[in-house]
Amino acid sequence: MSEVKRGIIEEYLQEVETHLPPGTGPAKGEFLREIRAHLEEALADSECPTEAEIRNTLERFGEPVEIAQSFAEEMQEDPRMKPPASHPPSWLVILLVVVLWPIGIILTWLSPAWQRRDKIIVTVVPLILLSVLLLGGTATYHSYTVVSTDQVHELEEVRHPGPPEVVSPAGSIVSFVALVLMLVLIGSPLFCGIYLAIQRIEGQ
Repeated sequence: MSEVKRGIIEEYLQEVETHLPPGTGPAKGEFLREIRAHLEEALADSECPTEAEIRNTLERFGEPVEIAQSFAEEMQEDPRMKPPASHPPSWLVILLVVVLWPIGIILTWLSPAWQRRDKIIVTVVPLILLSVLLLGGTATYHSYTVVSTDQVHELEEVRHPGPPEVVSPAGSIVSFVALVLMLVLIGSPLFCGIYLAIQRIEGQ
C-alpha cells in the first residue's frame, strides 16, 4: 500500500480521534487500534487496493463523528470510566471526629481511607465508655438515694444513740470511678482522632 493510500486511512483515524471525548486515556488508543485493525482486515482481500476502494471501505465503515459518538456512549456505560465518588479529605474527617464525633464517625464510615477494623474501633470504644458511664451514674444515683433516706433517721439516732455505724466507702468509690469514666469519655474523641491519623499515615 502506497504512502498516499496509508495517508487516507491515517487522515480518517485522526478525524475520528478529533471527535473522541477527552479524558478517556488508554481506552482511546485501544479504540483507534481496533478501528485500524478492522480497516486492514477489510482491505486484506485486495493485494493493492485502489484509492477508490479505500474510500469506499471507509464510507461503509461509518462517518468519523458517528464512530466517535458510539465510543462515547460505550464509555458512559462502562463503570471503569465513571469518575470516582468524591469524599471529604482525611484531615477534615479526623477533625470532625475530635470536634463533632457523630458527624465525624459517619464520614469515617463513608471514607475509603480507613479499613473496616479502624472504623469499628473508633465507633465502638466511645459507645462502650458511654454505656459504662451510664451504668456508673445509675449506681451513684442509687447510692446517694440510699444515703438521703438514711438521713431521715438521724434524729432518732441522736436521741437513742446505738453502737457506732461503720460508713461504707462504696458511694465515694463509685463517684470517683464515674468521674474518671466521664473524663475518659470526654477525651475519647481525641483518642479516636489520633488513632485515625496514625492509621492514615501508616496506610499511605
